[in-house]
Amino acid sequence: MAEFIPFRGIRYDASAGAALSGLICPPYDVIDDAARERLYARSPHNFVRIEFPTDGPDDKYARAGQDLADWIRRGVLRRDDRESFYLHEHEFEVAGRRLVRRGILGALRLYPQSEGVVLPHELTFPKAKADRLELLRATRANTSPVFGMFSDDDGLMRSLGEAAREGAGEAAVGAERHRLERIEENGAVARIASALRDKRVYIADGHHRYETALNYLAERGHLGAKAPERYTLAFLCALDDPGLRILATHRIVRGAVA
Repeated sequence: MAEFIPFRGIRYDASAGAALSGLICPPYDVIDDAARERLYARSPHNFVRIEFPTDGPDDKYARAGQDLADWIRRGVLRRDDRESFYLHEHEFEVAGRRLVRRGILGALRLYPQSEGVVLPHELTFPKAKADRLELLRATRANTSPVFGMFSDDDGLMRSLGEAAREGAGEAAVGAERHRLERIEENGAVARIASALRDKRVYIADGHHRYETALNYLAERGHLGAKAPERYTLAFLCALDDPGLRILATHRIVRGAVA
């Protein structure tokens, strides 16, 4: 079913010496104006400038695309030399409990909802998709992943504990910790790709990003079978991962009569 493949990630150059905690940012849809100001102030290279650029007299999307290209050109960001999967660990606290969620970053092939391979559970809104599409056109990059879940009855995630991995970065932001490791061992890469071939992926978060990627693919016209536009960046987590938590969004309806 799902095609999930390694890719050459673009990452901050660790040799530059800047702490990752001052460079990373959350996805755009959990950043309010005050948080964006704080992230801008942390570093001229904080990724919020790409992920969620501020409004201004210029075209903010074009500015994000120019910044991304400039950072790559100057070596602030570097593309890995080999296609890899990336193991991500996120340590955080919920209701007084410390949890660790583990998952794999890779390139997930795009499937229309009608094919039943990648399954959503949310309605999406045109304004948010239009915003993400403008950013994707300008940067030609996936700036944050779709968060998906899969049934790991084959024990894939447990088996990765034995795979040779290369440390790719660590960051602590408040009470949260992130750790990224690159998986490039041929056997482990093949095992990951094979394990997903008979799986469905359930979108936990990133419905607007996923639909935006489909819209971008549609407007690109005729492409080769393995064109990069046919894939999107995804973080896949096992359904039985002890750190998997999806919290409800509580909305208030104002003016309603009980």
